[in-house]
Amino acid sequence: MAEKVLKKLISYPHGPTRVSYENDFLNDTDITDFTATTSGTSAAVASAASDYLGGAVTLTCGTDDNGYAQVMLEAEVIQLAAGREIWASAKFLSGAEVTQNEIYFGLVGGSNTTSPIGDASNANPGSDYFLAYKADGGLTWQIIRAKDASTFTTNANGYTAIDGSGTSNTIVAATEYDLALRIKVNPKDVGTLDSLEFYIDGVRVAAGYNLTTDVCDDELMTIVFGNKAGAASSASIHTLDHISFDFNR
Repeated sequence: MAEKVLKKLISYPHGPTRVSYENDFLNDTDITDFTATTSGTSAAVASAASDYLGGAVTLTCGTDDNGYAQVMLEAEVIQLAAGREIWASAKFLSGAEVTQNEIYFGLVGGSNTTSPIGDASNANPGSDYFLAYKADGGLTWQIIRAKDASTFTTNANGYTAIDGSGTSNTIVAATEYDLALRIKVNPKDVGTLDSLEFYIDGVRVAAGYNLTTDVCDDELMTIVFGNKAGAASSASIHTLDHISFDFNR
């Protein structure tokens, strides 16, 4: 977890006013908190094969086009509420192939355990989400959101790239990244987000403000991390080191 985001998370006193969860995947039993879902030849989710500093789980998308591997926390415990601020974070090591991979992380409606990213790089039926997303064929992260799977809102609608050069929100192979999403709900209107921000290594790289469309405000959500193949034989293994969320009740 990035230093700035970590300081933000741990500054909150634990107790009845806050809900927090984190998992470092120290051993096989840590994966049991999650629903591990795979699709396609050789797709897999497993504990790191060898000792890994801090623990880890590997996600292999396999060799089929649109094959994927993901982990989704089984408990659906997160929901937008007026005045609520939600942090979600993940630390991962990218694999050897990133250009032809779709990588996603964030909050998703837990009623559908399949990948929230459709085969045409859009919302799957039944998927509601707020996600950090790296699309097939590109190297740039974006933040996307959907409600009732009828819309697919990307950076182009309501977001500002904080880093004008774009260098801080691109991905390269075999590199470790700390990702974080911050969702702040309007104090008077659960259907309006004061802000939806995306951080990489503690640096805010994209943000949207006063967002009123495609805001999933009507169901419980959970946290997800996934890796999807954008082409046949584009298999890659991404290593998830840490995942967490924190919000006020």
